[in-house]
Amino acid sequence: MSPQTVAVAFEWAIDVERAQHGLGPLFVDAVETTQAQNWSNLMAFTGTLAEDPNTQAAIASYDPNWQAFGENVGVGPTPQSIEAAFMASPPHRANILGNYTHVGVGIVIAGGRIWVTERFYR
Repeated sequence: MSPQTVAVAFEWAIDVERAQHGLGPLFVDAVETTQAQNWSNLMAFTGTLAEDPNTQAAIASYDPNWQAFGENVGVGPTPQSIEAAFMASPPHRANILGNYTHVGVGIVIAGGRIWVTERFYR
């Protein structure tokens, strides 16, 4: 499975969860996807799961009219296990079901693990 295929799987899962709760799909934003990918690369390289402290500044640098953002980061063996963990966690679930319009998903597959960053904003 390629990182691009896994990213599409996460984007699809987000939209399915949103639809099941009466919410519309999110626009996959190319710039936000690049930012998420960069963060996933860093997490995989350092072996450290952490939120990006610069997410807000990054969004503001290319969309000065943004209103809100959220970020989910995770690592695990399969997209399904990571997405299930996100939905079982109230803060991560709130991001997936939040009042956002855009999403970017970055994926790194390394050492049998998937590192994911989901970045949401409106």
